[in-house]
Amino acid sequence: MLKVFKYLIVVVIFSALTITVVNASTQNSAYEIVLSDNFGYIEDLVLQSSRYTQQEQVSPEALQLYRDDYTLSFTEDELAFLGYEEILNDAQLRVYFEQKSFSVVIQNKETGYFWSSRAEFQHIEGTNETPLFRNMMNSGLWIESVRMLTNGGAPININEKSLETESLYRIAGVAYPNDENLIANYPECALGYATSNVCSQVIIPERYNESRVRVDRVSTSADAIVTKVNIFEYGFSFNVELRLENGVFKAKVYSDTIVENDPKFKLTGIYVFPYLGSTRKDTTPGYFVIPDGVGALVRINQMHGDTFQSRYFGSEYGYDSYTTSQLTMPIFGIVHEVGGNGFYAEIVEGAQQGILYADLYGANSRYNYMRTKYSVRELYRRIINAEGGGSLTLLDQLTQYDYATDYHFLGGSDASYVGIAANYREKLRDAGILKDLVEPSANIPIHLNYLMADTENAFIGVRRIRMTRINDVLDMYETLKEAGVTNQMVTLHGWSNDGNGVGLARTKLNESRRQFEKLSDTLAEDGNPVYLNNDYVVASDSRRVNYINDIARNVSRLKMTYSNLSFSGVESNIQVLYPKATAAKLKGDEKFYNNLGYGLETGSVGNMLFSYYDNRVYERGDAMAYYQDALEGYDNLLLSTPNSYLWQYMDGYLDMAVTNGQFNFYTDLAPILPIVLSGSVPVFTPYLNFNALGNERLLMMIDFNINPRYVLTEENTYKMRYTRSSNLYTTAISDYEAEIIDTYQYINDALKHVIGAMIVEREVVALGVVRVTYDNGVSIYVNYSDEIYMNNDVILFGKSYEVVL
Repeated sequence: MLKVFKYLIVVVIFSALTITVVNASTQNSAYEIVLSDNFGYIEDLVLQSSRYTQQEQVSPEALQLYRDDYTLSFTEDELAFLGYEEILNDAQLRVYFEQKSFSVVIQNKETGYFWSSRAEFQHIEGTNETPLFRNMMNSGLWIESVRMLTNGGAPININEKSLETESLYRIAGVAYPNDENLIANYPECALGYATSNVCSQVIIPERYNESRVRVDRVSTSADAIVTKVNIFEYGFSFNVELRLENGVFKAKVYSDTIVENDPKFKLTGIYVFPYLGSTRKDTTPGYFVIPDGVGALVRINQMHGDTFQSRYFGSEYGYDSYTTSQLTMPIFGIVHEVGGNGFYAEIVEGAQQGILYADLYGANSRYNYMRTKYSVRELYRRIINAEGGGSLTLLDQLTQYDYATDYHFLGGSDASYVGIAANYREKLRDAGILKDLVEPSANIPIHLNYLMADTENAFIGVRRIRMTRINDVLDMYETLKEAGVTNQMVTLHGWSNDGNGVGLARTKLNESRRQFEKLSDTLAEDGNPVYLNNDYVVASDSRRVNYINDIARNVSRLKMTYSNLSFSGVESNIQVLYPKATAAKLKGDEKFYNNLGYGLETGSVGNMLFSYYDNRVYERGDAMAYYQDALEGYDNLLLSTPNSYLWQYMDGYLDMAVTNGQFNFYTDLAPILPIVLSGSVPVFTPYLNFNALGNERLLMMIDFNINPRYVLTEENTYKMRYTRSSNLYTTAISDYEAEIIDTYQYINDALKHVIGAMIVEREVVALGVVRVTYDNGVSIYVNYSDEIYMNNDVILFGKSYEVVL
């Protein structure tokens, strides 16, 4: 009786609301679930995990401690005392530079907040780090190198441990005075702050050995300075430019200025401002922003004791260097206080040579800090026999690409992962990389993939297994259209005589051309596009591949060919094509797609980037250039998890997962990538046929503004069990027709209100409850919990969403 009374109260409150609300309850909830007594406790633990975004909850005591003791503050006299001089100044930022250590202090004029490239508050517990660590933390520039010869001239064996990272201060042999020397020699420190943050950074001037390292000013202007960094100890030198432009602080290393004068050493990497934005222990109520997958946060007000390392744009297959994370955007962010101050760094040149690192406070470090390495050359395995034996060595050549980073400093409401993503989005829109969504429709799109045919091994040759015909696709199209699913994007797989399992299929249609044109004409009448799927980077037993000329060699000069065995025991040969071969075949097929009235859906070209050997070593940037040039001529293009350097060419983003690398130090799942793309391009989930999360996945799609996607066949999936498509283990239209209609309507009822709109705010208003706000004024509430949530706007039942117009 009490339960009924509670629900009557809820209904009365709901009826009193004067706003317009669109409600959607949990799908398939017509059955009863018996919950254990501790289900609420377990659910709370799940909702507090890194599978979701967490509430911004900082105790008043912790926030006050941060503001009182761990917020930087400098006077002009203190900066001058440390050797800083103001070098750049505009309406938003003031930049101070200490030349010997290559350190900067940057003040955000709008908030008054100071950012330092040094690890600040080293004195805070009464003792400093060891001099060796202090020299790393107080230097704004590090180099990584390998010793190639001993002092006697004999070569040494090289391995990953041969890479040594040094800072300017460490190379210069810098030493620090103790407190008595500070008081005796520096009157400023004798006046009451001998253990202050300022005095802890004082060095003994005569211990900076300029015969080992020196930074010289090359040129100076109102908005930039150029310095030459001379590492005499190792025989290295290079130029670094610091520039201030429209409130953006820029640092650039020019590759053509890198010089190596000592044969005993080879330069492998350069770090610029590795400790910029670093925080001490768990004192700062903010987080790191990492663009891994859909997006991740690492809250830095807790101890993790872990490290992170990942290349931008994914694994480097040319060096057999792999990473589980996928950084499709060349950015990272640091927020010191949500709603207070933050910044993000964007690698605007040379991101393909960049590696992102994060060190998190724990037993080995009192600091959280994040930085990128400019990789100027790589280790690789030199093969010396037919069995693939060999040893690690270094390339002779240095990178040909400059490395430039833009630092965007944000304050107020922009100091959050939402603000970072929105600011980056505007930057891309200003550059023309992202645009307004073309002709937004009244309903969201759905992407339906039809597998037409594949092949299986026969006694002689192969046998074609036909799964779907054009008429089957047309029938399904009309059925869904009658059910209200009008905005259908269709892709055909296995449309070639080669079948679906062959990468780089021949342009030989397995039905009549008239049938294919009939399908494209029918969809075009409704304004809907149709695509053919083909892969132009990874081929599999393709008759279009010339083994000698097309298959790439990695940097070790081995053919990039691999063997793959499916779960059903079907073996296939995988070949990776030279980027120039990929580009040639893409350009050659462009007329075929256009004449047929089809667009192209392709996968690997968007997310696979590698160096390769072709009479010399080519870098990942060379592959990027080939891909960009080849795709420029395609007017209707779908890409699968593409890296940002191809975004300007895509008309749809496929396979956006609602997760990240799920490392144990990630604290939050945050939709950074969807926020960046919102309002510009339709985004689609991986196939919902294989959705293991049920309604929770659909709620996340609504939360992140991701559209549905399925793969279908007319025939029973069992029929293709011995083909290379056997990994698609459930595809029959008869199994999914009703689900597609229900799922589409469920998601469309929410997202049709924000088609073409941009996400401007996302707030976790309660445990498991999120409010997403768009620039058209619409808000969508998503409740991941089983509890009812109420505020002045909505009454939100468990596992449901509501749209506030």
